Amino acid sequence: MLSSHSSLRYANIKFYSTCVHNSNTWTYVNNEISTSYTTLNDNIVQAATCTTNGINRKYCSKCNYTEEHTIYATGHSYGSNNQCTKCTARRVPVNETILNSALFSNDQNNPFVWSNGYIKTPTLDRFETSTLTLNANRKMRVEISFNGYLSSYDNIEIIINGVTEKVIYNNNIYSWQVFSYELSAGQSFEIMFNKQSSDTSSYVNISMTIYYE
Repeated sequence: MLSSHSSLRYANIKFYSTCVHNSNTWTYVNNEISTSYTTLNDNIVQAATCTTNGINRKYCSKCNYTEEHTIYATGHSYGSNNQCTKCTARRVPVNETILNSALFSNDQNNPFVWSNGYIKTPTLDRFETSTLTLNANRKMRVEISFNGYLSSYDNIEIIINGVTEKVIYNNNIYSWQVFSYELSAGQSFEIMFNKQSSDTSSYVNISMTIYYE
């Protein structure tokens, strides 16, 4: 059966389609076939943002055929002031001033310190621990990475609201591998240094960036 967009010419039987969409095909034997493709028009029904996908509902003006395409989120683009150039998102690389601000609670006896551009674990005796806590004052995403040396059994724990999310030993302190965590307002994000060995050479440098949407 021919579609409403097809015509049949009895002389040298010819099939003709005004629109070909969605991989439609014509089958013929020893006949002349002519097919014209109509370009689909764009109709952006939902624009993409930095963090959410959009929708482009393409349509044919001749036959009303439609198909939807995803417009992928563009991602943030941060300027030199750490503000996204396309939205209100902001990133805050943690520096010495922020480390010593009310955003963080540091161990009173063995505090984490600022050293050579990084947060650094303190020197501890065997079986001592030290904890640095980020207190989320609003919804945020935290990116954190580590580099250094941990003696056997020494480790770093990442704890969110009292629940251990990750334990890092020396064999998985990668060269600044980034770990990312989403926090809601009021949640705590703890970095706990657990000293289990008598080797005092253990240390960890920590790089941390906070992202506000």
